[in-house]
Formats: sequence, C-alpha cells, structure tokens
Amino acid sequence: MLELVAELGGTTTEELELEALDPGATEELDPKSPLPSTLELLLDKPRDGFFAKLAHEIRSCVASYFVDYNSLGDKYEEGETDDLIEVWIVTGRDQSTILKTMVDDTFTPATGIRVNVKLVVAETLLTAVVAGNGPDVVLSVNSWFPVNYAMRNAVEDLTQFPDFDEAVTPFYDSALTPVRYNGGVFALPETQEYSVLFYRKDVLEEIGLSVPDSWDDLIAMLPTIQGSNMSVGVPYPDITTADMSVLNSLIYQYGGAIYDEEGKRTTIDSESGVAAFELYTSLYNDYGLPTVFDFKSRFRSGEMPLGVASYSVYNTLVVSAPEIRGLWDFTLFPGTVRPDGSLDRSVHSQGLCCMMINTDDQAVKDNAWTFMKWWVSTDVQVRFGRELESVLGSSARYATANREALEQLAWSAPQLDVLRTQMASAVGFREIAGGYSTTRHMTNAVRRVINDKDDARETILTYARTVNEEIAVKREEFGLPVD
Repeated sequence: MLELVAELGGTTTEELELEALDPGATEELDPKSPLPSTLELLLDKPRDGFFAKLAHEIRSCVASYFVDYNSLGDKYEEGETDDLIEVWIVTGRDQSTILKTMVDDTFTPATGIRVNVKLVVAETLLTAVVAGNGPDVVLSVNSWFPVNYAMRNAVEDLTQFPDFDEAVTPFYDSALTPVRYNGGVFALPETQEYSVLFYRKDVLEEIGLSVPDSWDDLIAMLPTIQGSNMSVGVPYPDITTADMSVLNSLIYQYGGAIYDEEGKRTTIDSESGVAAFELYTSLYNDYGLPTVFDFKSRFRSGEMPLGVASYSVYNTLVVSAPEIRGLWDFTLFPGTVRPDGSLDRSVHSQGLCCMMINTDDQAVKDNAWTFMKWWVSTDVQVRFGRELESVLGSSARYATANREALEQLAWSAPQLDVLRTQMASAVGFREIAGGYSTTRHMTNAVRRVINDKDDARETILTYARTVNEEIAVKREEFGLPVD
C-alpha cells in the first residue's frame, strides 16, 4: 500500500520509509482510522482546469498549420541555399528514415546539394503536380506512373542528360521498358520483381517427383500431385488482384507481345497470343487448378507443394513459416519449348521507379538528376537494401533492379544464380496511351472463359477488339497518330 501511495502522491517509497523511522517527521495518525482508498488518492491529485486544456488544444491546432509533419529530419527553407531539392517518397516510414539518413551523411556532404525528404501517399502526387506544388523528384512510384505523366508533359525526359547511358548501365533493358515513351525515358528503375517457381523439397521427394523445367513437365505432374489431394498454385486474376503475370509470360514465351511496335494496337489476338491464352485458361478448366487460394498458407502446410509467385514472396515465407526452413526453395519460372528445341523462360516483370517532375529551372534539373543517379547507383542500393533488412528483418529483403547491387545482397549462391538467370529473361510491360484497358479486358476475358466456359479463342479475339477501340480513343485524345 505504501508503494501505491508513493506512486500516486509523488513521494518515493524510500522517503516514506525514512519518514516512518523519524517520529517527529510524520503526523501522528489515529490507528483506528482507515487508510485512504485508491479512488480518493486519484481524486486528490491536482488536475488541469478546463481552460488550460482548451488552451493546449488551440495551440496544437494552430501548430498543425505551420509544422510539416510529413518532412523527415532537417528541413531547409527556400533561400537558405541555392542547391536545394525536394524529394517525395511514397513507401513507408522506415524506408524514408533510412533514405534521409543516407542523404544527410553521404549525398549532401559529397555534392553540396541539400534535400528535403517528405513521406507522402501516392494519391497526393497528381493533385500536387497539377497545382504546381509537387516535388522535384518522387521515389518508389509504380512503373505505370512515368509514361502517364509523360503524355501530359509533367515529367522530364532523362535522355536529355549527357551521362544518361552511363547511369542506366546496371539495369537490364526490361527494367527500362515500362518507362519508355515516344523515344524518351522518363524514370530510373528502383526495384524489379518477377515470378519464380517455389517448391517443397520434402513433399516432392515423398511423392517421387522432381522440379519441373517446362509447362509440359508441370502438367504431366498434375495427376500425381492431385491424386495425393494436393494442388499447384498459378496466379489467377481474382477479385482482389488482377494478376496477369503468368498469362503475359506465356504470351512472351510463345513469341508474342502485348502491343505492336508503335503502341497503336494490342497483339494479344495474334496466333501466339491466342495459343498462350488457351493454355492459361486450360490450366483451370481442363486441369482443375484452383482460382482462389492462399498460396503462403497452403505452401506452408504442404497442400500446395508447387507454386508460381513473385520472388519477393520468399521474404514472407522466411518469416511466417520457420517450421519448414530448409524444406523448400525456389527455382526458375517454367519455360516453353520452342520449335528449335530451346526452352524459353521469358517472364513478366514490374517494379518501382523514380522520376523527375517537369521544371524550367535548369539548376533544379541538374541537382535532381545528380540525386537520381546517386539513388540508383550500386553502392547506395546495396546500403539501402542492407539497412532496410537490418531494421525490418528478412521480410524486407530489397528487390533491387540494379543487377550489380543484387549480387551483394544476402542471397545464397544457388538462389542468386536463379535470380540472376531469371532477371536476364525478364520482359518489361510496356505502357501506352489507353493501356489501362488491356489488363482490364484481358482479366474479363479470362473470367468469362473460366466462369462461363466460353470459347477461349473467340473470347480473346472479341476483347482484343475492345482494347484496340479504347487505345484509338486515347491516342486521339493525346494527339497521337491512330492509323
């Protein structure tokens, strides 16, 4: 009880004990009188009055109009220095904190360019740019942003800088494909993700199967796997995520493409596109693969010993499934045997990138370009990836697009060999005017064939015409040639 009284009354237990030893230091109490209750002690504590609380709330409200809670670390004001740029990042607090630390201890001392870093949500970028209040550089946006902004003259073409070719040396061309438009390049890649094949070593060994190399091998394994009450996971464009990565990959493996060279129409209605579409939908209609599943949970339990997923899923499995550590791994994405006997392992890739907002100030352009080159350089990407993993653990292993940096991250030698080989076979998804309709209608086509059992060939041909109509409308809107 003495400890409780001491805590509530602000007097230490030690002081109370000392006072108890000194008869003259304490007031004599009636031994029959009860000790005060906890509620009485709490009510006796001094409290701020109504007006004091009101004043505090008013001060907090006023401060919110002057304090920028999105800024990280030191914030520099206009006029303090000639070399100042503003950088927005749209990922998370940990990533932005690491970035600001690296800027302050490496970039600014080396270049003299000061950087204000702000953490924002991606949805605020468009309104800020339209209002003229946007940043100089924005980091970690999806790869469809740059071309859509480039069509509206809102971002800078990076090929204007004389050392552009040197800056993009660490990247495969597939990482630059999504940010190319009308002969220019409007962003630098940060991350590049692509699918691999995850497999359970113990389960495959138990049922006497080996890891498949091609789609033909995988299909041949299905009777044995399904006969053991198990299945294989292949991404399907469900209601939450329109994941078309496998269908796009099959189109590439069959020698096709999503668009023609000029980006005027889709070519998913070519023979290669139709053949890939028929194979993809047959995996569900003819071979009974599930369309709705939680791959991580089923892989962990062994119900799904094989599954296609982005290699970043490795991060989740390492943390969420420690009980199967050493019993699983990933390998190359299944390939398609071409007429010449070669195995085509082309795989759809996507990622995040950084872009420079359009400006007439040449000094800002030069400083922003210096920052972007620094950010995607090998040493910086390696450090960022390592620090991110040290803060968040293996679940945050960085999927860098810089192939030189990838070699220095914490992958084992066999895993690095798989990633290196698969990255070399990655194919970037082109962004064009009206391209948003492509994924939408390809998804509709897949669902119609699988849910309504419509003919695959007729369905994809019908939706291809719809996509081409939408592309033509958008090209006219942006003043681009249609024919």
